[in-house]
Amino acid sequence: MPKTDTPSKPLALCTRCTEQYLSDHQVAARFNITKATVWRWHDKNPDFPRRIKLSPGTSRWKLSDVVLFEAKMQEACTSSNLAKVKGRP
Repeated sequence: MPKTDTPSKPLALCTRCTEQYLSDHQVAARFNITKATVWRWHDKNPDFPRRIKLSPGTSRWKLSDVVLFEAKMQEACTSSNLAKVKGRP
């Protein structure tokens, strides 16, 4: 009989992988933008995380890359705001 006090693992997670992957829908929801904006950022902004193309019509983004991008955006906003407070353009 299996133990009932051990938490069950979600079936969608790989037991060997630590990386998670997001669809364009999930990336859009994370940034509160449309899917079209996700693709525009991908095509026009070299700092935006690169997609991983799994098959025609199926792409994913590494969650760790998205988190790093968010941190860089936050840092840029903070630096910009600090410069304004100190009277710099």
